[in-house]
Amino acid sequence: MGKKVKPALDVISLSEGSSQLKVLSVIAEYQLFHKFDEGPRQIDITNKLSLTKGSVSNNCNELEDQEVVFVSGKSYYINKEVILKTYAEYIESLLIREPATKKLESYIDYSNNIRTEARNNLDKWISLIGDTLFSIILNILTDSRKQKSILNLREVFEKTNQSIRLLCNVDNDLDEKQAEIFNKIGIATNVYYKYLLDNKGENL
Repeated sequence: MGKKVKPALDVISLSEGSSQLKVLSVIAEYQLFHKFDEGPRQIDITNKLSLTKGSVSNNCNELEDQEVVFVSGKSYYINKEVILKTYAEYIESLLIREPATKKLESYIDYSNNIRTEARNNLDKWISLIGDTLFSIILNILTDSRKQKSILNLREVFEKTNQSIRLLCNVDNDLDEKQAEIFNKIGIATNVYYKYLLDNKGENL
């Protein structure tokens, strides 16, 4: 039997997750800003990070084993299909209907309906917004080296959701259908109202 591959969310959340994320951030930077050039080699990644050659090699091998990245020649690339699939799995874990409450009742009912719609259509939605969504994730991965609050892929996805909500509130180049999908994902993943309720002393 072949090696059992763990879900990417679990892999990036392990104790070495921060080092793996640093490696991913360099690969994302190349993929985002050097689209017509080759991806980084291990030596390029090492030169960008304060990690040893051995650490970079081990992390690259681990990420490759989990299919989060792939190698062409000696160059590394982030696996778009796996990243989007993992993001979809992460989003699905958030699509839980909230219990009814008198406070913010209409908003919670509306959010619950959006979550149900998202659960039924998530794969289709991701396929329609995949290129833009992947670009957002690459940007956040690239910036993650500068942000101490982002240590694993789950936190990258949390930041992605924040960026989606921001995208929906500024002028953008999305077509009408893409804008609708991003807006619904932003609503389905927004749990800020919980803090409003908790601050008023009510438990959900």
